[in-house]
Amino acid sequence: MKALIRRCRSLPAVRLALAAALLLAPSVSQAHKVSAVSVVAEFNTQAKTFKVELAMDVDPTGDPAVDDQIPPEEAARSFATDSLQVYFDDTPMKLEPSIRMVTTTDANTPVELTRKAVIGTLTGTIPDGAINFLLHVNENTEAAVVMVTNKDGKPARRLQVLYPGEFSNPVSLAPVIQGDPFPPKEAAAPTAPAAATPPTAEAEATASFGQWVARGFTAILPHGVDYWAFILALFLLSLRSRPLGWQVGAYTVAHSIALSLGAFRLVELPAALVMPGVAISAAYPAIENLFVKDLKPWRPPLVALFGLFHGFALAQVLWSHQPATVGLPATVAGFHLGIELAQFALLILASLVAVALSSRPWFRHTIALPLCVLLAGIALFRFIDRLWLS
Repeated sequence: MKALIRRCRSLPAVRLALAAALLLAPSVSQAHKVSAVSVVAEFNTQAKTFKVELAMDVDPTGDPAVDDQIPPEEAARSFATDSLQVYFDDTPMKLEPSIRMVTTTDANTPVELTRKAVIGTLTGTIPDGAINFLLHVNENTEAAVVMVTNKDGKPARRLQVLYPGEFSNPVSLAPVIQGDPFPPKEAAAPTAPAAATPPTAEAEATASFGQWVARGFTAILPHGVDYWAFILALFLLSLRSRPLGWQVGAYTVAHSIALSLGAFRLVELPAALVMPGVAISAAYPAIENLFVKDLKPWRPPLVALFGLFHGFALAQVLWSHQPATVGLPATVAGFHLGIELAQFALLILASLVAVALSSRPWFRHTIALPLCVLLAGIALFRFIDRLWLS
């Protein structure tokens, strides 16, 4: 710690950097928020109807002034419409939930201990020709979802746990004639939407190459705090082209491979593992920058390791936009191009600023090192937020 303070030269600068990290990091103080969700999906293959019932625990902050801004019913309605997406094959359904409050404790429970849950119900008609049902949890959702299914009055043998960014296993909508309505092969089905029906006009629109380039760009700038913090931390080690080239090259190759594997569903990692890894990634290069000025042999391999986490996380961001499986290679290519353009723009912008100031004798101690402390503070806060506070 003494060495850290001595290198930063200015304790007020460190305090300012850490304070800025807390200001830039997302606030955890919110109004009512859904903390746990259980889903029961029921299908009547004879009547061609379905019902998806959501039991949601909605927690208050404890501050009535804040909680009144978003009552539990509205928080639950927002979760049902914004965080969950019902699919029949490749087609997303736009459904308006009905919301009601229920008491989960008995009549003898003291008033101050009484707990309530919000029940949201989505109902509709199974589209003609639909083969599979899927449920998607938005990548930005903070709660995991537990789902059980029931077809023609017969429950599935196992439940599913869906983390943010994940699809459920496809649920067959074939009528039950005899035997097990959920055959074992269904559990091994791929988790991505099957292209069993022709894509809708809406799905084709989302596959526009230019739109996917724009979405890849905005995934980094301005929304990808974890990603651009990591890139800036790599940049702040040295302004010489050789160290920067080795780091950016290792990172680009690693995240490109992981993005392709994740986007095509060849390899899938749970968001609960990937997202904390992405959040903490900027802390390593930022802290190392405080103690070294030159590229060390171990740095490119570690940069590549974090690049793998970034690639799998970006693949989940891609799927959160509900891409059509038809034309998926073009979708992945456009999204990937947008990501690379954003990273290139970030490096160009940082270079223009650094070149103008790097000749100053005070640049490293007054600009570079406090920025590294700031980036490390942001990374550590977001890691704690992802792992324990969300």
